[in-house]
Amino acid sequence: MSNLLALLVLFGFLALASEQIGRAAKRMRLPVISGFLLAGILAGPYVLGMLTAEQTLQLRVIDELALAFIAFAAGAELQYRELRKQLRRIWWITLGIVATSYALVVPAFLWTMDAAPFLEGMGSRSRLAVGLIAGAILVSRSPSSLMALVSELRARGPFTRLLMGVTVALDVVVIMLFAVSSSVADVLLRASDFRAGLVLLVAGELLVAALVGIAVGAAVQVVLRLGRWLPVQSGAVLFIGLGVYAASAWIRDATLVSAPFQVFLEPLLVCMVAGFVVGNFSDYRGDFQRVLKASAPFVYLGFFTLAGASLDLGALRHAWRVALLLLVLRLVAIVVGTYLGGVASGAPPNVRRLTWLGMLTQAGIGLGLAKEVAVDFPEWGGAFATTMIAVIVVNQIFGPPPAKWLLRRVGEARSDLAGGTLGAPRALVFGLDGQSWALARQLADHGWRPAIVSRREIPNDRPSDIELLRIDGLSAEALRKIGADKARTLIALMSEEANIELCRLAHDELGVSNVVARVATPEGATLCQQYSATAIDPKVALVNVLDHFVRSPALTGMVVGMDVDRDIVEIEVSNPELEGAALRELQLPLDVLVLSVERRGASLISHGYTRLEHRDRVTVMGTLSSLNQVAARLTA
Repeated sequence: MSNLLALLVLFGFLALASEQIGRAAKRMRLPVISGFLLAGILAGPYVLGMLTAEQTLQLRVIDELALAFIAFAAGAELQYRELRKQLRRIWWITLGIVATSYALVVPAFLWTMDAAPFLEGMGSRSRLAVGLIAGAILVSRSPSSLMALVSELRARGPFTRLLMGVTVALDVVVIMLFAVSSSVADVLLRASDFRAGLVLLVAGELLVAALVGIAVGAAVQVVLRLGRWLPVQSGAVLFIGLGVYAASAWIRDATLVSAPFQVFLEPLLVCMVAGFVVGNFSDYRGDFQRVLKASAPFVYLGFFTLAGASLDLGALRHAWRVALLLLVLRLVAIVVGTYLGGVASGAPPNVRRLTWLGMLTQAGIGLGLAKEVAVDFPEWGGAFATTMIAVIVVNQIFGPPPAKWLLRRVGEARSDLAGGTLGAPRALVFGLDGQSWALARQLADHGWRPAIVSRREIPNDRPSDIELLRIDGLSAEALRKIGADKARTLIALMSEEANIELCRLAHDELGVSNVVARVATPEGATLCQQYSATAIDPKVALVNVLDHFVRSPALTGMVVGMDVDRDIVEIEVSNPELEGAALRELQLPLDVLVLSVERRGASLISHGYTRLEHRDRVTVMGTLSSLNQVAARLTA
């Protein structure tokens, strides 16, 4: 134990150096994990020798903590409510990628991988086992990388949702595929005969792992409910994940000695099910996401640094041709699989042709599975893991640029559009009446770039101070022609039926998240809210305004614009220097009050210690001159 503690202290110092190298990689516009991997390689046994190969194996506890965390995050990211509208398309594209990957990779290991050092002396059964495991690993993707791109580009729309759905689904599927492939490979490598009992055993292991995952999810909820201090919650969740690995190893060893067959409950699958349960069927989804977000920098730092130190550079020198072949096979599998899946699901031609560009990145899950192989199959797993890690690193470096180009190509990236606080955000008001003109003028007075959209003939005597656009009908194509998909906000002041249709198109086709619709019935309000729109009944709104005028006249007067000296505005954080800065550190004017912080669609209860992130939306109240100062500070 004392030797392990000393080793952990040494690794802690290496991790501090790795963090600095990761920051340098980020400044060079490379993935941060590339810097972590490089630091690990430098500290490993093949360069500086600060860590020996035996010591990297002794640090297995770091791997297990990180892998449990990665599986928790993968399960939590699978939000079935958000994916169900494109479930058929996601299913077929996922199936296409999986089937094509196995169809290309497994034969390659059987017949064309003679240059791979880890296959020397293996028969066809053993090669088939290795090919099954490799096929599972190459299916993996990187939801975190794609989510970072989506956040950077502020991408929204059906194509973005499809990419996210397939990416998350693949990371979930790959864990189940790896569990099955590992069990089958174990039988093949032990030269045992296939029996019907093997199929039942594997199916039973998956079922028991899922049930245990539900129980682990309940335990995580207990931790989140009882603990309120974030470091304690994070430590407890990681400890639960480590306990899953320890229990899995104990069951495997115990059944090997005392049972007629060995039982292996894949800990990755257990943790993934637990994350899915907490993220979809509990009241602690927000707490769980905060724990995962707070733990991620430390977990990834340790995991990728250790992965770099574990790389067998000698094996990689002999297996670079194999790594290159696997890169090509994976690319072909993605291109063919997405196209076939698109055809089977009836997807439009552009989805069939372009989806593969967003499917190239790899990171945590793939690396974790490769290191699992190194532990489970020590005879050849180390060299195999090194080859797979090389493939994953190349995909992680060169995968994001095509995905970024794709999101811009389909028109769902909004970072380049006029939508920032200081860049005259665009608002389209649908409907031609007195309220439309009054609202458009007020928006223009507050720095917006409004336009009124009408399906009727534009009158000749219309006022010239507001832009007026003519539209023939409510369709996705017609709305794109007038730039509705690039607007910050759509306001529906037409008939209730037309307003509901606009809400549907904005949500399903255009990807515009902020839609305000005027309704006259509770049924209309319910339909609009189903499409994530804000529904306003003028009669109810008037009663509420009068009520607030009675109970809080000063604030209500400011909200409705009667206090001309003060205002309430929402400002999007785009100043890179404020990443991670606490609100109390901003030194805002004394007459400014921060009302709320919105992050990725969720409202935070803000206080002085709330730390800002890029693209946060901060709602502030104060005098006009002070609000201008705050806007300049947050947007730079």
